[in-house]
Amino acid sequence: MGRGPLRGGTDATPSCPGGKDTEVRPSLFPILGHRWQRRPTRDTMATPSGVAFLFPGPAQGVFGNLSRRAGATRAQGEAMDRERRRQELLRLFNEIAPIARTFGMRLAFTDDDRAVVTLPYNPGLDHAMGGVHGGVYATLLDTAGWFTAAVRRKGDCWIATSELSVHFLRPVREAGLRAEGDVIKQGRRQDVVEMRLYAEGEDLVGHATGTFLVLPHIPLAPTLAGEGGGS
Repeated sequence: MGRGPLRGGTDATPSCPGGKDTEVRPSLFPILGHRWQRRPTRDTMATPSGVAFLFPGPAQGVFGNLSRRAGATRAQGEAMDRERRRQELLRLFNEIAPIARTFGMRLAFTDDDRAVVTLPYNPGLDHAMGGVHGGVYATLLDTAGWFTAAVRRKGDCWIATSELSVHFLRPVREAGLRAEGDVIKQGRRQDVVEMRLYAEGEDLVGHATGTFLVLPHIPLAPTLAGEGGGS
């Protein structure tokens, strides 16, 4: 009780969970009656009432590494699911959909998952005055919007076009076309997509916005199972 603060030497003290036995030094709080405290280590922090744990220690490093690994694994899994979905949709359109073969359209995706639908010039799709029919504009725009919405959806579900507003900006004669989609707003059950149509030479000839509904009760897999879209 009457012993003063130590000025030299060490005194043995038991270790606590997460800490290590360390050299005892004179207390910085003699007025509170605490004579000794541990030297702070990476795992522990000296306090007037004892030893408290600090977060930036080896334990946090272990859990932090586990958390980062789990996050990386989850991201890798999501990337694989997205690639699988992309390949399924490419097959659905380029190999199964009859309209793609009839028109001569092809589907591709950009790195950020915008659908791109191309159509080489097909004289069989001209109207009586020799220009590309407006229905072809609408078909390309709708297709680009549909696949832009569909590729972003997880799981096995179908998408339905519920609204399409088309602007015919310029007539096209004897030229190929390219339509691209870009999501404006993605919701839980529906997406709003903007679509643009270009003629050869990068001229903007058509524009559209569309609303696309998610139908979780209609799976995509049965369509892929049979050629020609059979269930």
